[in-house]
Amino acid sequence: MTSTTYPKNRAIRAHFGYLRHPWTIYISTRLKCFTPEKREAFRNAKRAVTLVEILVAITILGTILIAIIGLLSNSNKKMSFSENTFSAIHIGNKVMEDLLEDARVNSQFMELLAAFPEMETKDPVVEAQSVYFRSLRSRRPPWGTLEQGVEGGIIPQDGDLYKQLLPFKVSVSAQRSSDSGGALSYEKHLAAVNVKIEWDEKDKLHRDYNLPMEIFSPSGPIPEDKIPLFDESSLSIQIRNAFFPLSGTTKSLDEIIQEKGLDRELVYSIGKLFILTYNLSKTMVTMSQELSSAIQRRDNMLSNKNHELENIQLEIADKCETGASLIYNIMRELVPSFRTIKNRATPEKLGLIDFNVYGTALSAFTGFAWEIPLWVTNTGKQFEWLLTKDPILRFSSPKKDLARNKSLEALRLLFAIKAADSSTHYGDFIKREKRAVTGKNPFLERFYLREEKLCADSDVLKKAFPNLNAITENLNEIWGLASSVPELLKKHPNCP
Repeated sequence: MTSTTYPKNRAIRAHFGYLRHPWTIYISTRLKCFTPEKREAFRNAKRAVTLVEILVAITILGTILIAIIGLLSNSNKKMSFSENTFSAIHIGNKVMEDLLEDARVNSQFMELLAAFPEMETKDPVVEAQSVYFRSLRSRRPPWGTLEQGVEGGIIPQDGDLYKQLLPFKVSVSAQRSSDSGGALSYEKHLAAVNVKIEWDEKDKLHRDYNLPMEIFSPSGPIPEDKIPLFDESSLSIQIRNAFFPLSGTTKSLDEIIQEKGLDRELVYSIGKLFILTYNLSKTMVTMSQELSSAIQRRDNMLSNKNHELENIQLEIADKCETGASLIYNIMRELVPSFRTIKNRATPEKLGLIDFNVYGTALSAFTGFAWEIPLWVTNTGKQFEWLLTKDPILRFSSPKKDLARNKSLEALRLLFAIKAADSSTHYGDFIKREKRAVTGKNPFLERFYLREEKLCADSDVLKKAFPNLNAITENLNEIWGLASSVPELLKKHPNCP
């Protein structure tokens, strides 16, 4: 190959076109040697590299877009979760306010939660399926002004609000502090309540919100609050003083029983019957006087009706219910003692026991046993009085619900024990209340349709309410024992 000599002078090189780099000249020379086919292949190769670059760019862009969409989706989920949590907080606060009101109006409300498991079930918030969203007129905003004069809960006609609350369910549990053991005396009337709101997110993830709180809930009419149920030591002293008032304070009941050769179980059972019925008599006299005074105040206000009339009537109804509950619970407490008397009483054993104490105890048991239906009947009537259609007496919805439920409980019990005229009154009450809610409250309408079927047969009714069945069995046992009193009195040698 012949070597090429490059001119050293710059001007001469420029003239001959040698300003380009020697390698450029070499590449240009080689390209001139390419055939058309080779040049086309070279152009195609350059084009192929460009497509790869485009595909890479598209991939990168797609990855970025997917990341952005994911971020937006997560943001929407978080916003939705935040919105649902916010709604759950409001629902929980609304239910807690209702509980505070119900506990204030009804002293047994927390006991009802334990006695009726259906009140603790998870019920949807909408369409009045939850007991806490059935009556809205008397509640404070935002839940108290939804239904203008109609009690039917939150219904589809409420539009966006219905859709917003559709996923939520509410349940309530409560435990009185004194039931947990070791509670201090001032905690006796506190109840630990938990409101639980549950819902499913759009991604099917189940979530819940819990609102715990301790609220003031005075215990209902239980015997311990009204009548002293003495411990065994104190009761023994009371029995000794009743049977042997002149025995002196140095001898115990057991020592006197041993000296006189008495049946200890028989003496103790008769004495317990005597002491508790005596205390019950004093309490019922006081309660009857308070009841008469309250009725007089109510009657005086009928000519000039105002909001205080509602509170007085609630006081009257509550005293009637307390009286019925007191008598029933004391009778249940005395059933084992009465069984002992019935099984162990013989003329020989009774001859050593004072007939005045024996006869008074048995007679008091009989009298109180047959007073229970009377107090239950009066309780139902006094609560039903609050359901009056008087346009001046516009009672709040929670108090009307309380009155309606209490009236119905009394009518159920009277029907179950086959009290006089209970079937007619029970049926008329259901028909009247069903007419009042037809077309307004679908839940209560279905409730009264079910109640109509139950009131057709007392046995079916008792099967539907196990607690009612238990109370009926207890009452039948009490009345059966009371019916045996004349025979037991005749066993005593000193019976006139």
